[in-house]
Amino acid sequence: MNKIHVNTEVNGDDVEFLCDPRETLLDALRDQLNLTGAKEGCGTGDCGACSITLDDRLVCSCLVLGVEAMVRIYTHYNKNLLNMLPCSVVSAPPVY
Repeated sequence: MNKIHVNTEVNGDDVEFLCDPRETLLDALRDQLNLTGAKEGCGTGDCGACSITLDDRLVCSCLVLGVEAMVRIYTHYNKNLLNMLPCSVVSAPPVY
């Protein structure tokens, strides 16, 4: 399967990596960017071990696709339009 080129900001640094379309953000952070602070616990988003901040929201990175780090999706409630804007901001937890 073809990998997707992802450009985003992680912990204040601009980064880019290749990501399988089905790869989770957790796996991309750990395997592609070598950021091992987020851990996989349950794989279903219940335990919070994989929690990161994505666009100022706490999310379970095991439930987010890696390619989703490249875009922010906003819904305009009046017209029900989806606008995709480049470059999300990801804050991964520190490694202890």
